[in-house]
Amino acid sequence: MKDIFRFRNFPVYKDSKKFLILCYKSSDSISNPNLRSQIQRAANSIVLNIAEGSAKYSDKDFARYLASAIGSVNELIAAFDISLELNLIKSETFGKIEAHATKIVNQLASFRNSLKSKE
Repeated sequence: MKDIFRFRNFPVYKDSKKFLILCYKSSDSISNPNLRSQIQRAANSIVLNIAEGSAKYSDKDFARYLASAIGSVNELIAAFDISLELNLIKSETFGKIEAHATKIVNQLASFRNSLKSKE
């Protein structure tokens, strides 16, 4: 029987969920509710785009969702960068977020490229 929720088997999905938790915990100290909410929505978007894209009927469509997930990682880094500039987070926190984000972007890009090569 085919796994209809195949995204749960993808390493990038599992790592993105861990990243989401890190982002939520790291945004707890951000006093600006709009910025904190944007960070949390962007973190959710990474995971949810992987899941939603995996249900598409073509690799080309799935690759578009992975590209959107990469966009959400970039949005997240921008929001944390703003938080750093406003002294709402520590540079150590930003460094940890950025390292995890880099790993996720590399995984997403590799996955996206593997789907594109199948076209």
